[in-house]
Amino acid sequence: MMKRFTKVLIANRAEIAVRIIKAIQALGLESVAVYSEADQGSRHTLMADESVCIGGSEVSESYLNVDRILNAAKQTGAQAIHPGYGFLSENADFAQAVIDAGLIWIGPSPQAIDQMGEKAEAKRLAQASKVPLLPGFFSEKAPSREQLIEEATKVGFPLLLKATFGGGGRGIRLVEQLDDLSEAIERATSEAKGAFGSGKLMIERYLPAARHIEVQVLGDQYGNVIHLFERECSIQRRRQKVIEEAPSSSISEKLRQNMCKAAVQLAKQIGYEGAGTVEFLVQDNDFYFLEMNTRLQVEHPVTEEITGVDLAQWQLRIARGERLDINQEDITIRGHSIEARLYAEDEEYLPQTGQIQVWRPAQASWLRVEHGLISAQDISSFYDPMLAKCVVWGEDRLTAIDRMKKALKETVLLGMVCNKPLLLDVMNHPEFASGDFDVLWLERQNWKSQDIPLHFEALAAWLMRAPWGTGWFSRGIPTSYQTVGERQWSIQQTSSNSFKMVSQEHSFEFELSLSGSAELHYKQSGIERTLVYAWSGRRLWMEAQGELYSWENSDPLASAEEEEDSGIIKAPMLGKIVAVHAKQGVRVAKGDLLLVIEAMKMEHPVLAMAEGTVEELHCAVGDQVKADQILGELVGFE
Repeated sequence: MMKRFTKVLIANRAEIAVRIIKAIQALGLESVAVYSEADQGSRHTLMADESVCIGGSEVSESYLNVDRILNAAKQTGAQAIHPGYGFLSENADFAQAVIDAGLIWIGPSPQAIDQMGEKAEAKRLAQASKVPLLPGFFSEKAPSREQLIEEATKVGFPLLLKATFGGGGRGIRLVEQLDDLSEAIERATSEAKGAFGSGKLMIERYLPAARHIEVQVLGDQYGNVIHLFERECSIQRRRQKVIEEAPSSSISEKLRQNMCKAAVQLAKQIGYEGAGTVEFLVQDNDFYFLEMNTRLQVEHPVTEEITGVDLAQWQLRIARGERLDINQEDITIRGHSIEARLYAEDEEYLPQTGQIQVWRPAQASWLRVEHGLISAQDISSFYDPMLAKCVVWGEDRLTAIDRMKKALKETVLLGMVCNKPLLLDVMNHPEFASGDFDVLWLERQNWKSQDIPLHFEALAAWLMRAPWGTGWFSRGIPTSYQTVGERQWSIQQTSSNSFKMVSQEHSFEFELSLSGSAELHYKQSGIERTLVYAWSGRRLWMEAQGELYSWENSDPLASAEEEEDSGIIKAPMLGKIVAVHAKQGVRVAKGDLLLVIEAMKMEHPVLAMAEGTVEELHCAVGDQVKADQILGELVGFE
C-alpha cells in the first residue's frame, strides 16, 4: 500500500543529516532539520527547508529526546521521520512512538529492530537461520556477575565482553585473563548503561586475526530482499571503523556468495524492510555472524559507488510503499570504492575539540566528501568525533587508493587536530595496498611522526611575525627574530617581497605574498607554490603540499615547562567525569584507575602516573572538565 508523504524530518545531525536531506531533495520532497543548542547554524540546518531547535547540547536534552522530536514533527507538519544512524536510529520504542503518533517511520519495523538490536536474540535468530556463530554465551535475561564469570571460564580466554544492546564499538571489553574479568564487567556495564540504557552483557570467543566484513541488504514491504555485496571494514581503532571499502579484496567468490546468501536468509526470516547490514567476522576462510545493524551505515556510500544504487533514496521509497524494482541479478560490482573517515582525534586516538578555522574539501568527479561542516564551526565533546568522510571510486583498487591519497592531500582542515596524517599513512602503507591486514592491524602499527621540512618551519617563523609584521616590514627594520619550536630564525627583508630566513645551520630565500586571510604564495628556487594557514589562539596551523603542520607561537614571558611526573593529575581531554575511583589520602600504584572521563560517547580512563598518595581531588561525578584541567594531585610518589 502506498503511503504518500511530502515532508520528512531528519532526527539526526551533521553529515548524515546532510546526506538524507540531499536524498529527500532528489525525490522532490521537503526536509525538516532538528538541532541542539550546540549545533545552531550548522550545515544541516542551513540546507533543510525548515529547522527546529529541540533542546540543549547534551544528547539527552535533544537528539535522544523523543517527545521534543515528535513535537518538532507536529510543529512543522512533517509526515515522516528518518532517524539517520546512531542516536535513536535503532531504538524500537522510538520507531513505535513515531508510528503511534500517526507518522511514517523510515526504517525497518519496530519488531525487526527489537529482534536484531538485542544481540542475544539476534544470535538466536541467526542460529535458526543456520548462520555460523562464534563460541560464546548469551541469555534471554541479564546474567549476573557470577554467571558471567562462570561462563567465561567455559568459553576460555581471550574473550570479548559485549553489551547486548551495543553498537559502534561501545560497551565492549577485551579480557585476556581471569584476573581482569571483574573490572572489565564493571566498565563494560557502566559504558553500556550510559550509551544504551541497558548493562546486559554477553560473551564471545575472541578471534585475534579476524577481518570485519559486512553485507548490505535491502528489503521492501512485500517480502523481497536483495543483497548489494560486501564491504571490508577491518581498518579499525577501538573497535570503530576508520577506513572501509567495497568490495573486499580478501575473500573468494565462493565465500562472498555464502556470506551474501546468509545475510539475505536472516533478513527474510525477520521480514526486514529498508536498508540494513549483516556483519561478520572472517578468519581462515570461515565466517561468523557478528550482528545486524537495522539502519543505514556510515559506510553506505562505498556500496552505492560500486552498485549505482542510492540506498538513502530507496529507504524513502520503501517507506512510502514502493516495491523493489531491482532484481538480484541486476546488481553487479563495478570498480572499487574506498571511504576514509576524518576524525577529530590525535595520534593516540583521543577525541579533540576546537574550532575549525579553514575547511576546504577536495573536489573531483570520482570523489564524494560527505560532511556537515562550515568554517569557524566549534567541535564540541558532546557528539561523535567524526567530522567528514572522503569517498572515492576507481576502476580497480589501486586506482582507488591513489585517488584517496590525492583527495586527502587536497582536503584542507585547519584549526584543530584531526586524523588526516593517519589516513595518508594507511593509504601509503604497502600492507594496506596488498590487502594484508585484519581488525588489529591499525593498532599494531608504530606510526612515526615525520620531521617537519625546515623550509616550512622558516615560513612559519615569517607567518608568526606577519600579523603585526606588515607594520614592521614597512618601518624598514632590516632584521627580526622568531623562535619556532627549539630553533630561532632571523628574518631579513631583502626587497619588497623577498626575504631571507636564517637559523644557526640553515638558510632559505623566498619571494612571499599573502592572499586573503588564509593563503601564502611562496617562490623558492624558481618554483612557485601556495600553502594554507590559520590561527587558533597562539597556535599556527599550516597545510602545505598535502601535509598538516602546527606550531605554538611561544610566549617569551611564559614560565619554564613543568617537570615531567610532577604528580599533578590532569584531564587528558574535554569531557564529563563519569566515575571517580581515587580517594583522598589513599595510596595508589602506578597504572591504577583514578577517574573515568566520557568524551564523544567513549569512556577514557585516567591512570596514576606513579605510585603515590592522593592528596587532593578537585572533581566529582558529573563535572564537565576541560583539557589539561587539574583534577587532583599525588604526593610522595615514586
